[in-house]
Amino acid sequence: MTNTSTDQDKNSSDENKVKLLWEILKPYKDKYLQVWWYGGMEKGKRPGDQPQVHVLFREVLEDLRPTDNFIQITANITDLVSWRVDSIWHQQRKIDFANQDIYEFVINHTDFEFKFLKIYENVDEKKKINFFKNREECEIVDTKERKNCISFKVNHPEFDELLIPCLEFLTRAYGLSTELIRILTTYNESERESRLYIPHVGEKDLWSVLLGDRITRQDADFVAYYKYTELAKNATRILYSSIVRNSDLKQANIYPKVVPWHTETLPIRVSGFRLAGTKTFVVTRIRGMKSPKNDHIRIIPRATERINTITDTNQPNPPLPQLGSGDINVSTNQGGRRPPSDYEFLEDDFEWIDGGPANELSKYKYVKQTKRPKRKKKYIETQTIGTGAPDNSPEVLNGQIVPSTNQSTEFQASEDGRIIGLWKACVKAMDFNPDLIQQVHYYTFEKGFNYSELPMLIGFFTESEVQVHKTWCYANSLKTQIRGALIIRLTVSQLEPVYIFDIQPATYTSTVEGENLTKERGHAGLVFRMKQEKDLEQFISDLMYLLPLYEGSYPQEVFQSLLVTQVFLFRHSNTKGLTEGESTLLNALRKIGIEKISFKN
Repeated sequence: MTNTSTDQDKNSSDENKVKLLWEILKPYKDKYLQVWWYGGMEKGKRPGDQPQVHVLFREVLEDLRPTDNFIQITANITDLVSWRVDSIWHQQRKIDFANQDIYEFVINHTDFEFKFLKIYENVDEKKKINFFKNREECEIVDTKERKNCISFKVNHPEFDELLIPCLEFLTRAYGLSTELIRILTTYNESERESRLYIPHVGEKDLWSVLLGDRITRQDADFVAYYKYTELAKNATRILYSSIVRNSDLKQANIYPKVVPWHTETLPIRVSGFRLAGTKTFVVTRIRGMKSPKNDHIRIIPRATERINTITDTNQPNPPLPQLGSGDINVSTNQGGRRPPSDYEFLEDDFEWIDGGPANELSKYKYVKQTKRPKRKKKYIETQTIGTGAPDNSPEVLNGQIVPSTNQSTEFQASEDGRIIGLWKACVKAMDFNPDLIQQVHYYTFEKGFNYSELPMLIGFFTESEVQVHKTWCYANSLKTQIRGALIIRLTVSQLEPVYIFDIQPATYTSTVEGENLTKERGHAGLVFRMKQEKDLEQFISDLMYLLPLYEGSYPQEVFQSLLVTQVFLFRHSNTKGLTEGESTLLNALRKIGIEKISFKN
């Protein structure tokens, strides 16, 4: 039987930590691997580094029959949102789930205790771990320090106990975004609070919350409870202290203590197995949960106002953005709105029971004002839109950049440039072809689908420490304009919606006959169709994460994604008698099979 040595894993873990998820699986890409269990954690080595988790895989055959070969890999804790227990991986892709049966229980979140589930028989003289071949043979053992599961008493015809791994409870019962999990396990209380929400006036007798940067509405209930209840605050203190108090110990495994953050009795749907000879049901995946009371929660929406100001070109350039209190520190580890990934996803199998997190908006609105300088010359240096190569001049690449969240993560497109030209072409195509194109919307993480004369863009941000990756996140050589992406949805008659992803191109200054002109570099976009629209946020999140790392190029895994049914690259083009935006739109739509578009009556 081939097993993994703990010593061997420890020696290779540092190398594995810096690899992206799909690269970690690359040596095993020809194997079929089932995520078997979550082991202990390791605390991040530096402030701002998220913890690492030992993930145990079991090799299975093509027909999913198990083998005796186990492989242990160390990964970021945020990767657990995707590396769910019982998911099957092959060729670096998730291809299936084992153990699909669903059970529903009702749990009292105030009645729980912690236990340790032992998944191995013994460790031999060579320090090789002999794992149980059948998980039903795992044992609950009494240990003083190590506790890896939370136990609830249940009233059920077959079972009297529900045993949930603490890490599974954390990544599902607290919230669904990787950013929330990263914050809770990485930062102390003052830093944690500043990242979860932003102080803002709210309605009397209601829980109003302005979500922090990169926190999603799927996390809104937890953040609101955290802001307004001591119970939720204490839950995060217990979690964080259970990680950091072990940081000086020599043991490689830390078992975080994850407790409920509210007191309600609610249903939960799970997949898992029965421990042999007991009435204990062990959860491998949480498949659905009901939110606690949330009709008193109000989410404060965001808006951005752009103010035109006159800038004297003889004045020195404005200072670069500096990292201030509450801004996001640069880390080599991954974070993100959803699992930031270099690999593919099947549809998630988690569903909210009876609704979901709070979605009611506050009557108050958070308005952020940003200045758009107008130059006293014949040209305007604008924030234009598209994908493109950065300014690769040495002075730009060698300039030190400190990414900052002081700038809006979602902002309005400028009034000129390639991206607004593409947006206007989409609107015009709808006006001239109403029988085919019925609606045009832009998409942002914060507000979903919307329409306005000037669309909103999603700003790029990277936690890479590679200078060229950080440089790419800026649209101009002065590094004063964050680069953004425009996402468009075309609702097409009798066909699935068409989505367009375009990246803001880098701008540069060219001197023509003594006159300085701002120009945009060449770039490309994507036109695609989703398998399910609910996965659009995931697909866009992956693009926003990958593109800075590839300096604006689309890696091959984008075109192999399981989230889309069609995806094609398109380039901006010029055709006589059409604007550049119109020509580009026609080019993109032809690639996806739509040709009968006219811009004339």
